[in-house]
Amino acid sequence: MQRSPVEDASCLSKYFFWWTNPVMSKGFKEKLRPSDVYQAQDAADILAERLEKEWDREVASGKKKPSLLRALARCFIRPFLLFGFLLGEATKTVQPQLLGRIIASFDPVHEPERVNGYFLAFGLGLLFTARFLLLQPAMFGLHRLGMQIRIALFSIIYKKTLKLSSRVLDKISTGQLVSLMSANLGKFDQSLGMAHFVWISPLHCILCTGLSWELIDVNSFGALAAISLLGVFQAFLSHKMGPYKAQKVLLTNKRLALTSEIMENLHSVKAYGWEEIMETLIKNIRQSVSRQ
Repeated sequence: MQRSPVEDASCLSKYFFWWTNPVMSKGFKEKLRPSDVYQAQDAADILAERLEKEWDREVASGKKKPSLLRALARCFIRPFLLFGFLLGEATKTVQPQLLGRIIASFDPVHEPERVNGYFLAFGLGLLFTARFLLLQPAMFGLHRLGMQIRIALFSIIYKKTLKLSSRVLDKISTGQLVSLMSANLGKFDQSLGMAHFVWISPLHCILCTGLSWELIDVNSFGALAAISLLGVFQAFLSHKMGPYKAQKVLLTNKRLALTSEIMENLHSVKAYGWEEIMETLIKNIRQSVSRQ
C-alpha cells in the first residue's frame, strides 16, 4: 500500500482535506484498485502499544485498584479537551441576538439604525462561517477519537484472550466476547461526539439568561427555570429507562452468544442431519425471548 499523504500534508491541507484530492480525482476518472488505497493512519498496533504503556504505568503506580479510565485519559485527554473547546464556542448563542437586531433595523421606528444592520448582517455571516469552520472538524475529531479508543480496546482484549489459559476460556463464551467487541465498544464512536454537551448546554443556558436579562429583566429567570425543569424531567426519564436498557443489553448479549454457538456447531448439525431439531430449538428460543 502507498504511504498516506496526510503524514506530509500541511495544517491547512489536513483541516480542509485537500490531501484527498489526488485519490478523489483519480476515482472520478477511473476505477480505483487496491494499490491505490493508502496505509491506515490509526494502526491498531500503535494505538494498543500506547494504551498498554499507560496501563502498565497505572498498574506499576501501586494503587489498590488500577483504573482503565485513567489510562485512557492519559492517552487521549488532550485531543478530547481541544475538540471540546472548539465544539463549545458561543457563537450559537450570539446568532439569534444579531438576527433579532437585523430584523428590528427594518422597523420604521429604528430607521436611523438601519445602517448598522449591514454591519450586523456582515457579522452574522462571519459567525456562520466561524461555526462552520470550528464545528465540523470538532465533530469529526471526536468521532475519530472514539474510533481510536475502540481500536485500542479491541487490540487489548484480543491480546488478553490470547494469553488466557484453556481453563479460563472454558468459562467465557465466544458470544460474550463478540458482544463486548461489537455492541458495547461501538458506543465510543457515538458517545464521545455528545460528551461535551454535558458542560456546553449549561453554559449556553447561562449565556442566554444573561442576554435575555437586557430585554425582560427578572423574567429571564422564568425561562431558565423552565429549561432546568425540562432537564430534571429528562434525567428522571433516563433513570426510569435504565433498567430497560440493562435488560436490553443482557438480551443482546444472550442473542449474540447463541448465534455464535450455532455458527460454531453448524458443521456438526449438517453432518449428523440435525436440521429439524435445530430448527425446533431456535423456534423455542425465539418464543421464549419474545415472551420476555
